[in-house]
Amino acid sequence: MTPQLAASTTAFLGLLSPVVAILLGWVIAGENLTPMQIAGIVIVLSSISAAIISRHAKPSCCGDADLCSQQIRI
Repeated sequence: MTPQLAASTTAFLGLLSPVVAILLGWVIAGENLTPMQIAGIVIVLSSISAAIISRHAKPSCCGDADLCSQQIRI
């Protein structure tokens, strides 16, 4: 059985396509990065890392309704 990615994971991976294109243009073709492009890269990477952090901070539901309704306080 092959592992499958969740739809939310693949949605965030789609955000990396323009970032990779910009960085490849900079590295391979010697294009200049504009401040707007750098800001966009930072926004995309921070949104992806925030999503990963929030996903790991939330408890996964195991099918137990009582357990899923409890809130974890840190």
